Amino acid sequence: MEDRTSVGLAIVSFIFPIVGLILFFAKKKDTPKAAKSYLIAAVIGFVIGIVLNVIVVTAAGSMAPSTLASTAI
Repeated sequence: MEDRTSVGLAIVSFIFPIVGLILFFAKKKDTPKAAKSYLIAAVIGFVIGIVLNVIVVTAAGSMAPSTLASTAI
């Protein structure tokens, strides 16, 4: 069997990292190079997802009005 990475599966692995992880374990014996590519795409997609989430949460937090400062007891 030829050990070639499917571009479509690599893109799916990037967008849905859990799919890349599943593909890695499913294909690591038959096509180790392709399996490694799917794992790398999944890890990159996961890291970029975390970074984007941190950016969005930070931006949303900085735009929210401060309710603690205006609370009078």
